Amino acid sequence: MALSFVTTPIGNEKDITIQAQNELKKSEILYCEDTRKTKELLKRLDIDYSDKKIFSFHDHSGDELLIKICEGSKDFKTVYVSDAGSPLISDPAYPLIKYAIANEIEYKIISGITSPIYALELSGFPAIPFTFHGFVGRSKSDLEHLITKINQSQGTHIFFEGVSRVEKTLDFLSQKLPELEFAIARELTKTHESIHRFKGNEFSKLKSEMTIKGEFVLLIHNPRSQAASSDLSELAKDVLESKGKGKTLAKLLAKCLDGNVKDIYNQLNS
Repeated sequence: MALSFVTTPIGNEKDITIQAQNELKKSEILYCEDTRKTKELLKRLDIDYSDKKIFSFHDHSGDELLIKICEGSKDFKTVYVSDAGSPLISDPAYPLIKYAIANEIEYKIISGITSPIYALELSGFPAIPFTFHGFVGRSKSDLEHLITKINQSQGTHIFFEGVSRVEKTLDFLSQKLPELEFAIARELTKTHESIHRFKGNEFSKLKSEMTIKGEFVLLIHNPRSQAASSDLSELAKDVLESKGKGKTLAKLLAKCLDGNVKDIYNQLNS
């Protein structure tokens, strides 16, 4: 037997994979965050669960249940699902994986659609590189720390926020990052899916158009890291001191143009 981690649809039940359906059908014991939601999904997928044992396992479940799940998977076909999406993306399954690896318990991943990747594709922001931060911290210091990370790391930053806090969080981030590109993805794959794209300094005007309901994925794109800007400033000073000659100028232009220093140096001196 084995332990399976099955990704479920994030909104549209048609996104369920054939492999995921088969795993759910074959399961003897099924663990989930919310048994009611999982039973509703099984009904919609026309999967009979009358002979299955269905239990909850969530963030507040103790180590005793974690061990029971992994050990039980040796004798019964055991499946874990989250309420929506991957059980391992900001959901409770990570301790199970960790325990399974440490104790050499066989497991497999049945993948499917996940909201961070779906939102990234929908946003139109560059996909390489991207950083997924999970849920935003609740304190001001958590938000300040997130801003530091975004400023120091080039690329697209993705994180979750709850409906009760999303407007407050966006107010704070947009004021602190006025020149960066934002996207707010809401109710992904559902009937009322929406995406809003704007610069940070535009949010105060646009927020009246937003519907603050449902589930949100927030994205911020930083085209150039703070560290890179600092490097350019230092190089610019060197160029002024060297009066724009030699390899210093080539290094600065290479940074600006994302080019090769040697090639640019040869062009300057040809």
